[in-house]
Amino acid sequence: MAEQTYSVDHDGYWHDSNKESIPNASGIYCVYSCVYNADEKTVTIKKLIHIGESDDVNSRIANHEKYEEWKKYLEQDEQLCFKLLRRTSREPR
Repeated sequence: MAEQTYSVDHDGYWHDSNKESIPNASGIYCVYSCVYNADEKTVTIKKLIHIGESDDVNSRIANHEKYEEWKKYLEQDEQLCFKLLRRTSREPR
């Protein structure tokens, strides 16, 4: 199998309270603990909790069997945060 190079789009982060707006797209998703500052509209990532892949990331996160387990990694004032990495192109190497 030939090596391939991927270009990836990073659309930013979604925090737990707006996870329903994660696109219904295929890609790799990351779950983090984070601190969201609504006044400054910033996200401070604390630690990576999970990496997964799905054809529909929105649905996968919304129905993930480990969702409650992920919350056990949160410390005071932290919440879950999600990142979607979508493949935009693939070039053979």
